[in-house]
Amino acid sequence: MKYFTQQWYYDCQKSDIYFDLEVSDEAKDYDEIYFQKLYQERLKEYSKFAFALNMNIEEYADMRYSWSLLKLNYLPINIINLIVDIRVAALGYVTQDVFEKITEFCKNIETQTNKTTDMYEDYYKNIKNIIPERILYPLSRQHDAEINKIGFVKKDFIIKTEQYDGKYLFTFKNAKVQKNIVKMGYLTWVYEEIYLKDDGYQVHILFHNHNPSLSLEKKRKIILSDVIIFAKDIHIENVYE
Repeated sequence: MKYFTQQWYYDCQKSDIYFDLEVSDEAKDYDEIYFQKLYQERLKEYSKFAFALNMNIEEYADMRYSWSLLKLNYLPINIINLIVDIRVAALGYVTQDVFEKITEFCKNIETQTNKTTDMYEDYYKNIKNIIPERILYPLSRQHDAEINKIGFVKKDFIIKTEQYDGKYLFTFKNAKVQKNIVKMGYLTWVYEEIYLKDDGYQVHILFHNHNPSLSLEKKRKIILSDVIIFAKDIHIENVYE
């Protein structure tokens, strides 16, 4: 990836940490009673989401809590050290001083990541009228698509995706591939970049790996893979189901 690198993606995860935070004076102390009170309140809030996902409430709450802890651990150590009880922060409450510092940090990160996005969009404007719509349109619709199949079939590189509007079959003709993909668990398509080459196309794809067999602790870590595909042409089929 030239623009949407793994580091860029990790930085993006930091930019919205302050979104779910509120100011609480009670967060200034380590208070077990306050933590338990907040956790029970969150369980009530999460019940409707857990029901919609046909999931146990406690399991869903643990997942949300673990994700919040992961996000907070992206903060610089000097800010983390200001948080008295990281458990309370993971439930969405921090002191005014901590909230201001996290907000400032996040907005600075957001400015940096947006610059990268803007640079790619500027580049994209120059090629969107050159590369066929039959290629650009499906590529642009794969964000968060599940990967059902990926790998070589003879000389072609195949990627099968599935999402809300159907299943796509990408066939990269007479392809060459750089970088190894982490294939354990489930892959989702995160971002892509496409470049014109004299003899065809170069496509970069960033994947997110989800491994259901990992422990809850290890699931807190985001595993990314990216590939660079060189192809003479790209054939794309869309099957609606």
